[in-house]
Amino acid sequence: MENPHNERQAILLQRIVKSVTKCNDIFQELNQSLEEIVQANEEIRLGADLASKYRKNAQFNIEALRASGALPSDYTKDASSNSDDRGGQTLTVDDPQP
Repeated sequence: MENPHNERQAILLQRIVKSVTKCNDIFQELNQSLEEIVQANEEIRLGADLASKYRKNAQFNIEALRASGALPSDYTKDASSNSDDRGGQTLTVDDPQP
């Protein structure tokens, strides 16, 4: 006669193995999905970096033109007083008065 305790432990171990196998499969699927998301976001991150660098370079060149006198200071608004809703700075050009 077999020990009922051993039978119960064997059944529980089988259930645990099945559950762990299912969890492992789900985590592999999740990792694959996350990797796809990371790859898709790479282009967005690159575009955001480029836009940020372009904005910084444009701001630097505008300030350099102002400092050299090539761009009159009353021709443009101060960028620090005009910001967009994301916290970045924007620069707008006023219409020159004749």
